[in-house]
Amino acid sequence: MRNIKCYLAGAVLALVAASGCNSAEVVEPNSWYSENFEVLEDDWQMIGRPNTDGTFYSYTFDKVPLNVSYYKGIVSAYIYVTTETGQEKQMPLPSVNYYLVPPQSPSDPPYYYSVKYDYAIGDDGTIEFLAYVSDYWTEEFHPGTLTFRVAIIW
Repeated sequence: MRNIKCYLAGAVLALVAASGCNSAEVVEPNSWYSENFEVLEDDWQMIGRPNTDGTFYSYTFDKVPLNVSYYKGIVSAYIYVTTETGQEKQMPLPSVNYYLVPPQSPSDPPYYYSVKYDYAIGDDGTIEFLAYVSDYWTEEFHPGTLTFRVAIIW
């Protein structure tokens, strides 16, 4: 019985040692970039016709250093939000915010909608911030001035 335990322990050690062999990749020195972008209310562009399927808002920055990181790095984007207590937080994108439109009269039900903020990166050094409104309610809703943060590691 003792021999079986010794063989099993040896086999486990051999597997652990073998799993570490030849698995190391050449790691290049990391570089990073981080910047905040403010998108003003008037900078958002509506893509599509108001209140129709597929309509959303977009804003594109074209000075992001994505030359290496597009294929060999990680791009993350965040939106700055202020909580009900006044604390500022960074929410990773995509992020969904929920809103309530108060009823116009006591007999009207309240209207709830959501806005999903997202981003897309291009191999041409652009990053596009996107705002999708539920029910394509784009005529009544317009994104205000928002601050985004982009972090790139390569």
